[in-house]
Amino acid sequence: MENLVELYSNLPKSYIEEQWINIAESFKILRNGHFTFGLFSQRMSEEDKINRIKVALGLEMQRAVSNDSFFNNLKQYHPTDWRAKIKITEERLESARYTDEIIYFNYELARYHLEIGKPEFAHSFARRCVRSARENQDVKWLINGMLLMAKANIRNNNKIDTIKVLEKTLHISRTLDCAEMVEFLTVALDVVRQVDFTTALDARGVILKRQKQILHLLKDNDVNRMKAEVLFKKISFVPAKRTMSMIPGIKIVDNIHKEKTSRNRVKSAKPTTGQERRGIEFYDYVKDFVDV
Repeated sequence: MENLVELYSNLPKSYIEEQWINIAESFKILRNGHFTFGLFSQRMSEEDKINRIKVALGLEMQRAVSNDSFFNNLKQYHPTDWRAKIKITEERLESARYTDEIIYFNYELARYHLEIGKPEFAHSFARRCVRSARENQDVKWLINGMLLMAKANIRNNNKIDTIKVLEKTLHISRTLDCAEMVEFLTVALDVVRQVDFTTALDARGVILKRQKQILHLLKDNDVNRMKAEVLFKKISFVPAKRTMSMIPGIKIVDNIHKEKTSRNRVKSAKPTTGQERRGIEFYDYVKDFVDV
């Protein structure tokens, strides 16, 4: 796939115009590949289907993925420079002239931004992909893009919008003669409806759960509860790793770098002024209600 796109990017524009009918078929192959990838096989059990959905949508698994996975090992020993790929793909998108190109490059940019943990950008590019696919009346690209929108909504901890997007995608999929996609989306909807988003997404989920607990403790004090709600809204714009020290009772270490960090961490003998003051405003609100 990458070689095909690289070859296409180096073709002269005059050649692309002359051979566009044949080139468009290549984009259809890429579209069909993304469309069918991850669908259920006939031999899969219900548990396997649910796990497939969780992997496809980026939901938390009850058990860790096997270390023997070929793709995991490939990522570990051959890391991808996603930011470089984003830069190149953005340049290709700017020079794109045909709708099939615009759809594909927007789709790829959405995938890449999910890989680097920027679901807001991913959702934006996925929405552009959906809009172009709708204008081009390409139902398969439309479904591909909407699934990426759902995945970005999940990363943003937005359950309501995730369900809405999956419901629309399921409705659209019924216009195609593809029972496998209908089954996939039906199971996906059931899984998403049952998942508790406050605990499903690692650090951000723990933060939201803790915020609800604190607000519940402040329910009898309207003034402090409203102040806490305002402060939580401000905190929501801060990355999760920087939010931990602001909310009492939360201390999470990234599992991937936990061992490395514990070896290399050097603690300062005296905390900085910023460290001394961090969380003081919030602490004043809740010190009489929680044990911190």
